[in-house]
Amino acid sequence: MDLEERAKKAGADYRKEEEGEKIILHFFSEPYHIQFPQIEFYSPSKKTVSLVTRILLLHYLIRADGNPLTGRWVAYKDIQEACFMRVFFARRVTDPLQRRFGMTAESFKETGIKSGEIL
Repeated sequence: MDLEERAKKAGADYRKEEEGEKIILHFFSEPYHIQFPQIEFYSPSKKTVSLVTRILLLHYLIRADGNPLTGRWVAYKDIQEACFMRVFFARRVTDPLQRRFGMTAESFKETGIKSGEIL
């Protein structure tokens, strides 16, 4: 696969270096470096790059079609290839949040405001 073309379609930075090729993708405001041909992941903040994050980055890099980002969030149920993940996402994220904060976005927001996480 042409990595420079993939980077362009994904809106990522592409660099050719002595060690090989590098693509830098931004994910949740964090730059992630992918070094090729080793396919090694690096985060400048020295966070461990989880397996899930690595899979998501590579999947996006492979599937990006060059359309600009819209800035809108997309639910798992709206991504045909990810529909199988809905159950896992609900079990690990949505259900615990609903048990803790209730069924309304307002109660979640109020808790965030009280904790100082939302200004």
